[in-house]
Amino acid sequence: MAENALAPSDDILFEAGAATNSAERRTMRDSAVPTASALGWSYDRSQRLARFGSPAAPAFTLQCQVQVEGPRQLVITRHAAASAGQKGTLSFTAGGATASVPVDGVADPSGVGGHWRAIVPQGDMTRAVQRVFAGPATVEVSVGGIPPLVVPTGRDARQVLADCQ
Repeated sequence: MAENALAPSDDILFEAGAATNSAERRTMRDSAVPTASALGWSYDRSQRLARFGSPAAPAFTLQCQVQVEGPRQLVITRHAAASAGQKGTLSFTAGGATASVPVDGVADPSGVGGHWRAIVPQGDMTRAVQRVFAGPATVEVSVGGIPPLVVPTGRDARQVLADCQ
């Protein structure tokens, strides 16, 4: 070790599942955080879909799907690195309100990469997510292993959530 180098402290802990090389960490970070110029909500009325980020590469989407038979369902997608078959919890926090929904890793149709998706039937979980987005604040959207995404509550997001009630 060089004379002026510091040895790492013995009490430093490393997370077992944490990315260990800088390229892997950078890839995870870049897929989780959209560029500043891409931030914003857009709404597609025909699909009942609100996108946060750029329309071509959203970071987060909310969609109210109308089924042929049965009630509407809320489809929540966090567009960030995930592998098909992974399981997790997507959490929303704003002000004093919180909500969590189970998510699955889903492969992208292109075959390159994947994303996190929750399909939430009408009911308590949908209402809990709606309460988080009801305020004027920002919402922290997080799933384990990637940096959280902070989104404004936005009229477009609230419209999709209202569509699913």
